[in-house]
Amino acid sequence: MYIGPEKIIVVLVIALIVLGPERLPQVARQAGRAYREFRRVTSGLEAEVRDVFQEPIRQAFSESAQAKEAQQAQPPSVPSASEAAPPALPSPSEPATQAATQAETEHVTQTATQPVAQPVTPPVATPVATPPGDPSLN
Repeated sequence: MYIGPEKIIVVLVIALIVLGPERLPQVARQAGRAYREFRRVTSGLEAEVRDVFQEPIRQAFSESAQAKEAQQAQPPSVPSASEAAPPALPSPSEPATQAATQAETEHVTQTATQPVAQPVTPPVATPVATPPGDPSLN
């Protein structure tokens, strides 16, 4: 909301009429002190809340970065014999069938290692019971 100079002048004139020229400077000083105290308290509270929430976030990011570095430092794992797909036994007389069987085996191996997406169900709205004789229903 924009407070222009016209609105400030109107407020000051009304304050001068209501409070009078003797009390207006005292009230303005008190209002200034109250505003300063309010700003001091809110900035201290804001800094405290920021510190409380930022520390766990920094710690989580640091742990995530350390885990990522550790994972990158490890050599790639070789699948065990039970995880690896058995090689297809192609017939020497059919080279086209050999390539198709190998491609199918690779596809099955890749598909088996991919995570399965879970279906998303939308939330169901529950009807709100209204008491009999509710005037909002008329």
